[in-house]
Amino acid sequence: AAVSDNAANMLLGFANYGSAGCAVHSMQLCVNSFLASPGIEEMRVKQKGIVNHFHKSTGLDGLNGLFSCMRATGCPVHHPVRACMTRWSSDYKQMEWFRYQQMSVQRYDTVHSTKAGWAYREHQLNLDDWQLNEQSCAVLAPLADWTQHLQGSKTYPTMPLVLPTVFALIEHTLPESCLLYTSPS
Repeated sequence: AAVSDNAANMLLGFANYGSAGCAVHSMQLCVNSFLASPGIEEMRVKQKGIVNHFHKSTGLDGLNGLFSCMRATGCPVHHPVRACMTRWSSDYKQMEWFRYQQMSVQRYDTVHSTKAGWAYREHQLNLDDWQLNEQSCAVLAPLADWTQHLQGSKTYPTMPLVLPTVFALIEHTLPESCLLYTSPS
């Protein structure tokens, strides 16, 4: 059997040989849908704008100012993570960076944002954005672990690797109670 991405031409091309869509690609499509949902997409635009600000501005009111805020808050000094369009896990890593550096970024907002300029202030995160980021990281963490596990294998993921990880992921994400509405009778 051949494994390909889920493009119609790939599945059609391998139809006579037995084929399966790539589990990691399918996961990426699901996560992309999650990241494009209302609220999350707007928060991600702000995060990317903040990261771009620090990428372009390295002076005292840019990246160096952020580093001083990291030291002042006791957070580890790390460059902001840039997201790559072809890997959803880079979006997750960027969101995780914001989760770990929340105090530093908020301190930067207080100390440096007026000097940083309008382009930075336009992307500042509000309390709802910070809460949404925290919740989104909690949703994406098991999916990121699963993707890393499958991509980290020396060979292509095979069914003996894919199936147990899919079932573990399903078990991890199952709700604790029934989500279906049952009318009281």
